[in-house]
Amino acid sequence: MRMLWDRHPELPYVAHAPWPIVMRGDNFDWEGSVNLVDDWLRTRVGPRWVEWTWGWATFSMYDLNWRFCTVNFNRASNCSLFLLQFGCDIDDNQYN
Repeated sequence: MRMLWDRHPELPYVAHAPWPIVMRGDNFDWEGSVNLVDDWLRTRVGPRWVEWTWGWATFSMYDLNWRFCTVNFNRASNCSLFLLQFGCDIDDNQYN
């Protein structure tokens, strides 16, 4: 099981984006969504705890935050890259 909340280090740039929709049959595959984002971050941004960390708001159940993935970044350019990839409208969910 993956732990998705990283308490340390606190990184300066924060991005919120809708979780990508991954389906397994007729069901939403939560683990598949997490793996997709995690793999993309490791490949495109770099190592976890160095270039990025999961943000606390990702796992808050208030204000529908569970619908959004929160990631903290070490560089503003990586934050922008993440938002360009995953930052579409939550009702659109077109991730390529």
